[in-house]
Amino acid sequence: MKEVTPEQYAEALDRHKDEVYHIALKGWQMPILHELITLAADHRGVKKLGWPTKQLITQVRWWCREKFREWGFSQEEVEYLDKVKSKPPMNIEELKRIGLYKDKIEAADGNLTVLTKDERQDLQALLAKWLAESEEG
Repeated sequence: MKEVTPEQYAEALDRHKDEVYHIALKGWQMPILHELITLAADHRGVKKLGWPTKQLITQVRWWCREKFREWGFSQEEVEYLDKVKSKPPMNIEELKRIGLYKDKIEAADGNLTVLTKDERQDLQALLAKWLAESEEG
């Protein structure tokens, strides 16, 4: 793979900085863009970047909010959509922990007291997450 030097990149950016680009999105892609830009805006590395990045994020979020308004959502609903983030699905480690707790409980003939207080709280949180996901899907 051929490397691009910082100088090459800076020169290309300087030559094209005032060009205007357009992107065409299908309706189903706009919420994905909105979610991605919302997640990016919350990333600690992105938060440290300067005004050009923050200006772009603001511009994309504004555009997405306008599209939501065109879809018929009220201003309050658009504000809600702008704040809400998708919850990540359960990962393999969470599923393994549920399996471990299940095995411990079964080995104790269904007695939950075999789990420590922390394990019971963890299992409760994992099951609540699983239940929320199953209700959404």
